Amino acid sequence: KTQAKLKADLETWLAEVAASGTAYAELGAERQLALLNELDAAAKVKAESLEEQEGLTDEEKEDLQPWWLEVKGMMIGAYFTSEKVGLEVLAYDPVPGAYPGCIPLSEVGKSWSLS
Repeated sequence: KTQAKLKADLETWLAEVAASGTAYAELGAERQLALLNELDAAAKVKAESLEEQEGLTDEEKEDLQPWWLEVKGMMIGAYFTSEKVGLEVLAYDPVPGAYPGCIPLSEVGKSWSLS
């Protein structure tokens, strides 16, 4: 999806939220989270129903995917590839030594960063 399409979809959703009386940015944190959870649940249901539909090409299914899942994926990707998370949250070894192929995570302590 293009940036313009994602922006238009976000603006449409924000307008729907505002139609209930209060703009999203003016809502309390709990209400904002509840709205995002509702959006996420609806997007997952729509994505699952698209997978079950016969007669749609992969390209058509991709075009019909809910915009929220794409935005959410981009946000998660940006978070885990940020320098701050790579250095402070994930394990980071800029000059790795030997490669232990399969070791328990408990020996490492936390997931590894690619930053």
